[in-house]
Amino acid sequence: MEKITQRLIFPEVFAKPIHCQFDEPHSSSDGGALLLKAADQKLQLTAALAGCLVDGRQATKVKHSLEDLLRQRIYGLASGYADANDAARLAHDPIFKLLLDRSPIAGPELSSQPTLSRFENSIGSKENYRLALALARSVIERQQKRLRGKVRHVTIDLDPTDDPTHGQQQFTFFNAHYDTYCYLPLLGFLSFNDEPEQYLVTALLQPGNATQKTGVVVGLLDRLVGLVRAAFPQATIKLRLDGGFACPEMFDYLDSVPRLEYVCGLAKNAVLARKAEPLLVAARKLAQQTNQSARVFGECRYQAKSWEQARRVIIKAEIVYNLRGEPRDNPRFVVTNQRQTPKFIYKKAYCSRGEIENRIKELHHWPGTRPHQLPPLLGQPVSGAAHRRRLRAHAGDQTASPTHHPGPRPSLHPARAPVQTLRAH
Repeated sequence: MEKITQRLIFPEVFAKPIHCQFDEPHSSSDGGALLLKAADQKLQLTAALAGCLVDGRQATKVKHSLEDLLRQRIYGLASGYADANDAARLAHDPIFKLLLDRSPIAGPELSSQPTLSRFENSIGSKENYRLALALARSVIERQQKRLRGKVRHVTIDLDPTDDPTHGQQQFTFFNAHYDTYCYLPLLGFLSFNDEPEQYLVTALLQPGNATQKTGVVVGLLDRLVGLVRAAFPQATIKLRLDGGFACPEMFDYLDSVPRLEYVCGLAKNAVLARKAEPLLVAARKLAQQTNQSARVFGECRYQAKSWEQARRVIIKAEIVYNLRGEPRDNPRFVVTNQRQTPKFIYKKAYCSRGEIENRIKELHHWPGTRPHQLPPLLGQPVSGAAHRRRLRAHAGDQTASPTHHPGPRPSLHPARAPVQTLRAH
């Protein structure tokens, strides 16, 4: 913290003059960061990440080790200093010197902004992959130790989110869904058994116009499934995806993985609309009888032209009333290989993924954090921009709060909706 020499005088308050002077030569406002260092020492996280890097600099000219640069950047980010320019005023900060095992008073100063920028730009796609793997393993291994093998099933959730951008930033594009120029990070979470907590394990930074229907997403998922399977070989893996991931490549991969149960949203089309019509007729009758929203669940076999085989599709035929009291159709479709009833699969298996949106909102509103500042784990980030290769500390141990629940949409009243389950042909 910068030294302040301002002095206050209280001549009329006390009988004797009192002078209050702020001239402490060594002080810092980041004392809480010491707890971060204690957690890092227990998890050995930065040490594992530093082990993934190869120092190609000339040894005689090296003043700051790669591990020190990595720790300085991560601790700075976690303390709210997102910009490398902050290194100029933190170079002499006593707390940050302690974080890097230096004397807070006589210890050498920390690295400067140019040094940190060169470090960030020296990290390429191969290093990112190794860092991603190390960080993901750290998250999974910690859960291994906590659960001690008592894992029946592991649930994987993938979901993209918007990170609005401003100015001429590389790979920022307009996204019509979010109605803004943005990046589109893809986040992955793990949850275990029936626990409400969810753990952020992967984050892949993507351009704002990226689509989830690519081999990149399938490759990332394949690596994540491999890590989970290696750590929990007896557990069933469950996967929940929204309709943006529905494509032939994804379904072919999911069907090829043993002991993997999936639910994936599916966009409405003319064929699915015809299959849902008998269920919507039944839902309309229920809604007319009660003057409330009504839902009917059913299923059918469906094969798109690009699919090699037919798959089970769950149908939710719902009639909802808007704020003016007018009914409208609200059909939804989910592809799955699970065997439970349509109502169970839609409400318990698929709709539960809505909690992930709450976790993402928490990351959006985390002090000093934006989604693109999460680590690019398991998959390679978009190359070209230095900040895309920065090493982020926020995702490694992010656990969810089980008390945060989404509110109902104002135009829908699903809690009061009568429900029936029918089969579509």
